[in-house]
Amino acid sequence: MLHVLLVLLVLTVLMRDNLAREYPDAPIPAFAGAPVWMVVGCSLLLYALPAIILLLPIRELGRGLDRSGRIGLVRLADRLCLGVRWGALASHVIAIFFLGWLDAVRTIVGNLILLDELIALLPPLAVIAASWWAMYPIDRRLREATVMAALDSGHHMPRLVTRRQFVMERIRHDMALVVVPISLMIGWWESTERIVSWLAARNGAWTQSGWWEWGIAGVQFGGALVILACMPLVLVRVWRTIPLGPGEMRDRLEEMCRAHRVRVRKILVWRTHDAIINGALVGVLPFARYILLTETLLERLSQDEVEAVMAHEVGHAQRHHLIWLVLSIVAAVSVASIVMDWLLRGLFQARVISPGVGSGGVWMWLASLGTLVAAVWAFGHVSRRFEQQADAFAAQHLSGQRWGGDSEGGSIRVTPEAAGSMARALGSVALHNRMDPNRFTFRHGSIRGRQRRLSRLIGQPAHALPIDRRVRWIKVLALVALVGVLVYLILEWREMV
Repeated sequence: MLHVLLVLLVLTVLMRDNLAREYPDAPIPAFAGAPVWMVVGCSLLLYALPAIILLLPIRELGRGLDRSGRIGLVRLADRLCLGVRWGALASHVIAIFFLGWLDAVRTIVGNLILLDELIALLPPLAVIAASWWAMYPIDRRLREATVMAALDSGHHMPRLVTRRQFVMERIRHDMALVVVPISLMIGWWESTERIVSWLAARNGAWTQSGWWEWGIAGVQFGGALVILACMPLVLVRVWRTIPLGPGEMRDRLEEMCRAHRVRVRKILVWRTHDAIINGALVGVLPFARYILLTETLLERLSQDEVEAVMAHEVGHAQRHHLIWLVLSIVAAVSVASIVMDWLLRGLFQARVISPGVGSGGVWMWLASLGTLVAAVWAFGHVSRRFEQQADAFAAQHLSGQRWGGDSEGGSIRVTPEAAGSMARALGSVALHNRMDPNRFTFRHGSIRGRQRRLSRLIGQPAHALPIDRRVRWIKVLALVALVGVLVYLILEWREMV
């Protein structure tokens, strides 16, 4: 859910600029004209409020944990940190749209490419980092308890990290994953807009062409695609990664990729100071596609469980989940935008509302909110289905199903051992990451729910699982929606011409 929240923080800034372009004469923000020092002071105080109100009790929860050892206090601390992060988003919306925080930043530093947006994002990002800072003592207590258990049992002993290392690892692995690519795309969009403005000033006749706006949109969209395609080359350097060394494990994992016709540039060990036990697939194109396995995962999980996690990540690539996730979100946003546009047109024509800054402006806000809700819903719904399919893919692989060999057919069924290995891997990830297996997450669902779905696969034909049919329908619906949107845009363009 953190990644969704980070995207919403950035979208708040972008929506502010979009509304300013739509209504250049509107008093946006509401406190337009207030002194800069007052706007800055009020905004920073507003950003600090969630941290002040919610983070102070976490210290007492840590002391209560020392006295009672109740794990429920850890869950309460997690909820407080979650409240801080959503409070930071609420403060950000108020500061941007009502106090004029972005305008104050631009008054001080100027409307420079990307710099003003990044400065405007620093306070809410700092509040999120503060939630990790406050959570460190409780995490430290849990790590120390794990160390004592490891010493008693003779198992792998987790590393103890400093507070600075704990926070920096979260910033590297959670925050940078969203902030870095979006920042680069904003920089690209702003750069192209400046170049377009410069060209228009030199030769305004160019902008009269009917293809001008389409060409600019194509350049901006194409640049964003290039950034996304090349981003893994940057992320594996922002994160601390090294190639997986030679040996039986690497040979098995590379053979798995070949068996399923998935090309990756490298399999990397993801060093996180024991902060994370997980795997990840980054990249769409083979030249910039990596599979990452944390060092803790390789150390603590059995060989079958490591292979299950790896097969899960290979499943994402083999099923092209990242591409279809983007297409599904684009389809949902496009359809929602058209529906909202029809609704607003109908209300304007019926004179229920009047266009302009007042009533019409409020309805434009509601329409933008409806589109945003559609995007968030599509992201969560489709992402969870793709996670279920990747889990099933791991069970298919461990049962002997291959997409690049002779074993593809209807005779293979999901075995209890295969489903059990993936279920145990999920349980190990939850245990070592100190996650509640029953806790529902927006992108992945709950660990317990995924384990139950894996158990239902036992004995079913590996080539015809129910989740594969559901995902196939998601892809079909996304394609139909995109084709319908394209036809609608062509018809609209012909009417305008």
